[in-house]
Formats: sequence, C-alpha cells, structure tokens
Amino acid sequence: MYREGTLFSETRPGENPEYAANRSLQLRNLLFNNPRMEEILRNAQGSDEDGWKQWLQVMNENAALGDHLAADFSYLRKRFDTFTELVGVIRLLRRITVDQGSERGWTTQFVFPIGPSALYEAILVKGEALS
Repeated sequence: MYREGTLFSETRPGENPEYAANRSLQLRNLLFNNPRMEEILRNAQGSDEDGWKQWLQVMNENAALGDHLAADFSYLRKRFDTFTELVGVIRLLRRITVDQGSERGWTTQFVFPIGPSALYEAILVKGEALS
C-alpha cells in the first residue's frame, strides 16, 4: 500500500485491501541460511580471494531462492571492498533479528523493520517450493 501511495487512504468496513509483501529471499539467505560464513572467513586466513571463492561456491550450492532467482551472490564482491567487510555487515544485521535465539526456520525469521523495504512476511517451505 505504501508503494501504491494508498497507505493512509480511507477504507470502509468490509474492504480487504490486498498487498504483495516482500519475500526478501536474498536477505534471508544471507542472514539466516548462511551458517558457514564465519568458518569460511577463519579458514581463508586473511586471503580475501579464497574467502570469496569458497563462500560463493557454498551459497551457489546451498542457497534457496525459489524457482525464479539464481543463487548468484557474486554481485556482492562489487559492493564490498573485502570478504571480511561483508561478514562484518552480516554480523551487524544479525544483531537486529527479531526474536533472536528462537528455533524458527530461516524462512520465518525477520530483522527489525528499519524502513518500508524491510517489511516482509513468513514463507512456507513445501518440498522444494517456497510460498
């Protein structure tokens, strides 16, 4: 509704405004479905190239993005000076996770909404599909 400019529009009882919530699959994979990032950083022993190479391979093999998105996180190399810097940002974002330490699956975890783009809903995993 925010994107359509109708967030504060008047509604009538019985009306059911519909919206399409963000799925934020790439963000969720980075924050909640990425357990080996710290291990890869340690194993790279300061080699930025080794860290990026191993992490991108792991994400390519294990990230779940649904049918329409490829698990290609290589664009992040252009946005961060080093792999260590990326790991630091992921650490920081993980600190604003809502309900930290819960046993929720990666598709139902959230970060505190710090803006309209950070609002998204839980995703159900049905076999290989996400809905």
